[in-house]
Amino acid sequence: MFISAISSLLLLPSNYSHIEVFRSLAAYLNALLPFILVINLESKELQRLRKVILWLFYFLVTLGFLQYFHLINFLDPLFKFFIPRASAESLSFMNRGATLLSSEPARAGVELIFMYVVVRYTSIRKTLISDALMLIYILFIIQSAMALGCYMVFLLIIYRLRLVLILAVILLLITQINLHSGGRAIDLVYKVIGSSSIYDSLYMVMNVSGARVISIYSSFIYGIHNIFGGGIGCWKISSVDALNMTGFDVGSMRYFQVHGAGSVVPVRSSGFFSNLMLDVGWLGVLMFSFYLYDKLKVYWKNGTESRNLILYFIFNVCVIGSVGDPTPWIVIALMLRIFDYGRNKV
Repeated sequence: MFISAISSLLLLPSNYSHIEVFRSLAAYLNALLPFILVINLESKELQRLRKVILWLFYFLVTLGFLQYFHLINFLDPLFKFFIPRASAESLSFMNRGATLLSSEPARAGVELIFMYVVVRYTSIRKTLISDALMLIYILFIIQSAMALGCYMVFLLIIYRLRLVLILAVILLLITQINLHSGGRAIDLVYKVIGSSSIYDSLYMVMNVSGARVISIYSSFIYGIHNIFGGGIGCWKISSVDALNMTGFDVGSMRYFQVHGAGSVVPVRSSGFFSNLMLDVGWLGVLMFSFYLYDKLKVYWKNGTESRNLILYFIFNVCVIGSVGDPTPWIVIALMLRIFDYGRNKV
């Protein structure tokens, strides 16, 4: 990463903002440094961190209800002072949900899901009920298609084949009941069910997700064709090249209609690994994958729960995990260490 950043500083044109190199590098370190720190904590520090996450989870859940029912709208200037894109109220006027303390419902939902992982495995006995309640919360309070998809993958990993029946029942209910307050998540399910082809379904998912899905796909395409990537901090240049390599009519998508008047504009890729593919190419991703494998392999043997969380973490960093978000990295390090301590005590 540091080599790529130095190369970017030396090779970037003079009219390009070199501060982007430092911002991009800092975003990677913002996730990796907490992971390294937590994975090496002692038992007492792990328990303190666990309690902090538990309290934060319940605080955010409560905050989501307050935002959904518009009870703290008067605090909106304070929210925007600390987080410019945040909101003290639900974004129902945009057919979106609560942002909690994040910049958007999607990111809020993904962070909350990872905090729920800590709650689920360390303080809840009747997990089936809590899993169902969490699903309802995401559907009606967060109202994010990405958060819903992220949570469904978590349930799929946890419940395996049992989830097939559960999903069938949920889809049946959705098709029979007209839900007017489910936001984009419910709208997307309706549209996908009613689509006439797989291509139409994929296009709907890409269109509803803003630039997320297409940015992830284009980054992997770009990284495969460029062994060293476009360079850390050069995403404003390389992302445009990547989008043009997809073969899709990107300009017709709603995001680019709004932000680029139908033209391709630079977008930061939504996934951690997709950003790596864009910045350092497949060779850099391969080297980082070996590092991550070396850190996680020792915990794979600690039972089904550890393996499930590792699989879910890999899904997150490969597909949807934002580069600068440390929450998934902190949670996976914390839970793997807790499971490891529990196994060694037996």
